[in-house]
Amino acid sequence: MSLPAQGGSLLRRAVGSVRIARAMLAARRFAAADGAAIRCVQERRIAGIVRHAFDSVPYYRDLARRLGCAPEDLRTAADLARLPLIGRRQLQEEPERFLSEACPRGMRLEIRSGGSSGAPRGVWHDAPSVLDDAGHGERHWAILRHLAANDRFRAMTIGSPRNSESDVRGFVRQHAIVPPSVSRSGSACDMTVSPEDVARAVAAARPDVLLGYGSYLERVAQILDERYGREASPKVFAYGGDGMSPSGRARVVERLGAAVWTSYQAVESLKIGYECACAAGLHVHADLCVVRVVDAEGRDVGPGGRGEVVISNLVNRATVLLNYRLGDEVVVPATPCGCGTPLPLIGFPEGRVEDWFALPTGERVHTQRLRALFTDEREVWQYQLVQERPSSLRVALVVAERADRPALAGRVGRAIAGVVGPGVALSIDFVRELERTPTGKVRTVVRRSDTAQPATPVA
Repeated sequence: MSLPAQGGSLLRRAVGSVRIARAMLAARRFAAADGAAIRCVQERRIAGIVRHAFDSVPYYRDLARRLGCAPEDLRTAADLARLPLIGRRQLQEEPERFLSEACPRGMRLEIRSGGSSGAPRGVWHDAPSVLDDAGHGERHWAILRHLAANDRFRAMTIGSPRNSESDVRGFVRQHAIVPPSVSRSGSACDMTVSPEDVARAVAAARPDVLLGYGSYLERVAQILDERYGREASPKVFAYGGDGMSPSGRARVVERLGAAVWTSYQAVESLKIGYECACAAGLHVHADLCVVRVVDAEGRDVGPGGRGEVVISNLVNRATVLLNYRLGDEVVVPATPCGCGTPLPLIGFPEGRVEDWFALPTGERVHTQRLRALFTDEREVWQYQLVQERPSSLRVALVVAERADRPALAGRVGRAIAGVVGPGVALSIDFVRELERTPTGKVRTVVRRSDTAQPATPVA
C-alpha cells in the first residue's frame, strides 16, 4: 500500500494506520512461518529492492553498468554477496550517491546518529518503511509481554537527550494515527538525570519493563540492588544502543530476579535482530534485512566463527544500502536456538559496552550524552574521546577536507564543556586516524590505562 504524497493530513494518517496494522499482522505470521515461507518472502523483497536500486540509486545504477549486472542476477541472500562491500566512510562522504531519485523529499525522514563507533552519519528512510518498522515492533512487544507475564505491561524509557527513536516516533505520528499497541511510550526519564535519581523514580513508579541503553541500565540496576531491593525492580530490563556486561546481566537476573532482553538496530536498518526468551542470541528480522557475518577478507564465516556484521536493508527505498559493513563483531552460533524458529540467529554484538566518564566532582557522565553532541556535525567523519585523567579530556577528530577546523573546534569544545563542566581541561586535536586497540579496533572512548596505538596527527 502506498501513501498519498499530497492530500489531507487525516487521510494520509488513516492510510498510514492501515499500513501499520498490516505490518503487525505480517510480523506475527512471518515469525511463525517455516523456513521455505521465510525464504520466499525474503527473496521477493530482495528482487524488489535490487530492481529499485538499479533503476533509481546513482551508486547502484553505475555499479550495474560497470559490472554488466542485471536485477535478475541477484535473487537470493547469497547473490547479494556478489556486490562490493560498502563502508561507513563511503556513506559519510557521498550520502547522495545512495539516495534514490524516486523517493519524494516530503515522504522521507533523515535519521542521524552520533555513532557508538565514533562515526556520525545520516540515513534517509522512506515513510512506508518507517511505518512498516513500527508495525514490526510487534515481535519485540510479544517477547516483552511474555517476559513481563503481563499483556498490558507498564513501561518506562530512559532516553538519550538526542536519539533516533524520538525522531522516528514523531515521524510515525505525522503519518499515522498510532494505536496504543504501537506507541507504548509509557513514562520516561532523561539520561541527563543522574542514575541515582532515575533509580529513585523507578522504585517509585514500579514499571514492569525498563528500557534504555545497556550500560546505563546496568548502573541503575546496581543502585536498585544496593538501595531498594528486588521488590522495587522492574520485571524486565530491555536494552539497546550499547551493551550490558556479563556481570551486569547476572546481577539483574540473580540479585533482582528480573529478566534481561535486548534488540539490535542501527540507523542503517531500524530493526536488525531481537532476543527471544531462550536468550541464545539474536534472531534476524529476515523480512527486513539480510545479515551476513564476514571475516577480514569479506568471506562468510561458518557456525562458531567470529566476524563483522554486514547488512542489506530490504525495505528502505530512500537511502539504499546493500552489503553494508556495520562495524559490529558477532559470533555465529554453532547450534540452532531452542525456541524452534527458523529465523537466522547471530550472537550478541561484542565490544559495544560503553564507559562512563568520571569527573573531578565525583559525578559520572554517560558517554551517550557526549556522543549526542556529534549527531549534527556533518563534517566529522570519526571522533574519539580520550580521558587522560578525571580532570583532562582529549577529543580526536577525523574531519572532511572542507571543514572549517577552528570553527568546528570551537563548537565541539563549547558543547562538551557544557556537559563536563569547567573543571575538565579540554583539547581538540585533528588527526588522520584514531587510536586502535592491539586487535585493531577503534573505540569511541579510550582510557589511558588501556593499551592503544596513538592517533596519527594531521600534517
